[in-house]
Amino acid sequence: MARFRDVLKERNFFLLWLGQIVSNFGDRLIQMALIGLVSQKMPHSTYELAKLMLFIIVPVFVIGPVAGAYVDRWNRRHIMIISDISRGLIVLLIPYLILRFKSNIPVYMVVFLMFSITRFFLPSKMAIIPTLVPKEKLLIANSLSDTTYMIATVFSIGLAGFLIKAVGVMGGFFIDSASFFFSAALIFFIRPNKLYDKHGYRDDLKLVGKAMESAIRKSMWAQVKEGMRYIVSLPKARFVMNALFLLMAGAGAIFCVIIVFIQE
Repeated sequence: MARFRDVLKERNFFLLWLGQIVSNFGDRLIQMALIGLVSQKMPHSTYELAKLMLFIIVPVFVIGPVAGAYVDRWNRRHIMIISDISRGLIVLLIPYLILRFKSNIPVYMVVFLMFSITRFFLPSKMAIIPTLVPKEKLLIANSLSDTTYMIATVFSIGLAGFLIKAVGVMGGFFIDSASFFFSAALIFFIRPNKLYDKHGYRDDLKLVGKAMESAIRKSMWAQVKEGMRYIVSLPKARFVMNALFLLMAGAGAIFCVIIVFIQE
């Protein structure tokens, strides 16, 4: 049975795994930097923090379903590279907006755009894994990717908080931008196409190609609607979706309140 270290020996997957850690840190760093920005301008304001979180979370519901349909049509590696470069450039724009405008609204609009782009990065990362490792290592590779994401999220929040305290909000934005560029550089060196022949994916691709040929005939919106209908038709899927919604709603409320509590 394959182990984590066996999967990490796969060069392409290792680059993706390392890029995931860096990119995930960038996501957490920008969140902490934005919280620091709100705290500087409007200390102890749960209302401003709630508005900030709204612009971060809404793309999950608005862009997420549409992004998945596009990811199936585009080159996943290119999507990830463009997403990281775009997010790096957008983060560099935030300090200018802070100095140019007194209102936080322009910053929030840019934040919405950045986290909308993130919705394209995440499904691309999961979809590209089967092209980076042999079939017998796919399960452990997916497990390692999910485990790393959860652990990195927890540690990144704490590390990002200390980093923002040390370099300030503006410095945090510049470091965050650099983290996205570094992640893009790692993903640039991934060459998934070279592994198709090596691991015998050619026959599988023929079958997938036939399925995609019929899928492409459908419009993108038709696929989104079909996916939503499929989820709604399954009682267990509905239960999971409702449970996740309640869990995230509660966590979001606590997140805003606990920050103000810690400040005081």
